[in-house]
Amino acid sequence: FLAASLGSAGRVTAETRCSTDISYKWRPKEGQDDISVMFQVVFYSAQTEDDAKAELGMRAKQAQQRGMVECRRLHETTADCLVQRYRSAESSLASSSFATRRALEQSFIEDCKRSVGTCSVVEIPPPVCITTKVEVTPTPTVAVEPTPAEPEKKDKKKGKK
Repeated sequence: FLAASLGSAGRVTAETRCSTDISYKWRPKEGQDDISVMFQVVFYSAQTEDDAKAELGMRAKQAQQRGMVECRRLHETTADCLVQRYRSAESSLASSSFATRRALEQSFIEDCKRSVGTCSVVEIPPPVCITTKVEVTPTPTVAVEPTPAEPEKKDKKKGKK
């Protein structure tokens, strides 16, 4: 006897994915306009838009704090900038002549002077959310009833010598 069941026609579920682009602004000491720098894209998915936005809001606040730390590290001290430049050029400096090393050091100093300024704000724009609806179709279940067969024979290994 073979029986098949398809169950219900399927159910529709939704998933909402919200995201926001975190950026910071800093102003160079030379008096130029603020420079906006993209820092991080934050996203979160949940079954409802409200849940996705709530969790995204918490994650965005954490990213906002990290963004300000990163901005200050990169733009508010010349020393951090120089350390970063030296680390990135370490292998080149080791194999360069004195004149080349001196020219690189001068370019690092000038470059870092231009990138030093004041961090002003880390912005969190309103989230963008996209809801995707998916119909979940249950897998058909099949039940097979065994047909009557010969009774199983038990092994008589105990009495054998």
